[in-house]
Amino acid sequence: MAAIKNALIIDAGNTHIKVAHFSGNTLGSLNTINLADANLLSRYIAEADYCIISSVSVAAESLKQHLLPLPCIIFSAETPLPFKTNYKTPHTLGPDRLAGIAGAMLRFPGKPLLVIDSGTCITYDVLTSEGVYVGGAISPGLHMRLQAMQTFTQRLPLPDWYLPETFTGNNTADCLLAGAYYGLADEINGRIGRYEQLYSGLQTLLCGGDSDILQKQLKNNIFVAPNLVLEGLNHILYFNVK
Repeated sequence: MAAIKNALIIDAGNTHIKVAHFSGNTLGSLNTINLADANLLSRYIAEADYCIISSVSVAAESLKQHLLPLPCIIFSAETPLPFKTNYKTPHTLGPDRLAGIAGAMLRFPGKPLLVIDSGTCITYDVLTSEGVYVGGAISPGLHMRLQAMQTFTQRLPLPDWYLPETFTGNNTADCLLAGAYYGLADEINGRIGRYEQLYSGLQTLLCGGDSDILQKQLKNNIFVAPNLVLEGLNHILYFNVK
């Protein structure tokens, strides 16, 4: 392992930035700030001696300016990875998807892996037991499904979110919520089943903002890891700092 005592992990999404400190593979602290308050990142550099920045929204270089003089790696398509990849369009591949795989392989080395990230979109990513990333799939997330039904119809509303008690609704809000929630759970279970047929001994990991409300409806052998992407970014940082 590289000579990093304390790593600073920056994961910028569409509205928030996650700021985590790791010592080795151990998560020490985790904070969330608004994307508009990126200047606050300077508060977190004192405890770190190296940093990695991943961003799916703003330019990572702009975030780096708030972290000077801390040495930083900007995670991109050119960043060396601790696994091989057969993805044909690496420059269009979200860094969070690769980081999720890196975190999963750290937890379950040598196993075939399926990482499901339940955020704005649902992403499915597969790593073979030989350590080769083969791709996956992307579909609308839970709240995107609800918003789409309101946007593309004349009369369907956008209901306030609550966990539907049953998959059969008896009013319009219940029907919309049950359709989105249980429909998504059925999709995820179905895709897990397909990959289990392809990869013997598959280990599935679930992360993302909606993992806590989805896990109850999914297969029992799923490992829930809310901070998997952060763990993966930390793993990638250590892999690159020799």
